[in-house]
Amino acid sequence: MFKELNESIKACRRQDRGTKPLDKLFDDMDNVKDKFFKDIDKALPKEVTYISRLEKENESIDKDREKLWKHNADLQAKIDKLEKKLAELVNICSDDQVRELAYILKRNKEDLSKEINQECEQEKGREVEL
Repeated sequence: MFKELNESIKACRRQDRGTKPLDKLFDDMDNVKDKFFKDIDKALPKEVTYISRLEKENESIDKDREKLWKHNADLQAKIDKLEKKLAELVNICSDDQVRELAYILKRNKEDLSKEINQECEQEKGREVEL
């Protein structure tokens, strides 16, 4: 665009000093300016679209994070329930039965804890990707 303007100025110098070369120069300057602003206008919607897409992705991640927290709270509630049952069974059962149940409940608690940790690691991995 500046190249066109420069060429117009050179053409004016070559021509006689009448009003037509100046008129052409000003017309060329207006055309270059209009083209410049049209190019800017074309670029802006792309940026807005990109920002909108990022906002939607953030909303989706926030919803996923809320679901994960709810799921983790549910898992923690299950763990608490299992521990409460263990305490109740300890009062009812013999020592051998208590040991066996304690082992089973401990294993279940470890499995649930591993599941929670894996989901947390996956969530951290998704946050790092952004």
